[in-house]
Amino acid sequence: MKVGKRSTTTRSIYYRRLADPLGLLNGSTLEEKLKEALHPSHERGAGREVANRSNGVDRVYALNLFENKKTVFDEEYFFGEMITYEFGANQSYIEHNSNARWFTIAELEAGDNKSWLDSIMYFVIVGNNVVATQSTHVRFQELQNYLNWLL
Repeated sequence: MKVGKRSTTTRSIYYRRLADPLGLLNGSTLEEKLKEALHPSHERGAGREVANRSNGVDRVYALNLFENKKTVFDEEYFFGEMITYEFGANQSYIEHNSNARWFTIAELEAGDNKSWLDSIMYFVIVGNNVVATQSTHVRFQELQNYLNWLL
């Protein structure tokens, strides 16, 4: 077994505070409105997907994992994952063969009721404060657009 070097990845953390000068949240916080909107009885339902079509590609955004948690100080916060994928897209791969002059490139199908995951962005919401780590395909702006649509 080969032991490789330890690799590190630099991540940026993004922060936004929601200001609601027009009172659109009716005195509630973003966290409270999001919990309400993600409740299964809400018209859009929990984790509903929203498609964003650009350049002829249907990229789907959805909240995959979301849950209320408590800190060691007994304060509540909302943790979530925003995911993106292309519905029905295939995934390319290469075959490693040290005797070949070049790599063989092929595609795999995701299968029935499955899609290849493009990217995940993790976020935390406390009151009107949002902290997130952007990823390759899920930028902070996509989370903001999704929350605007959902709420």
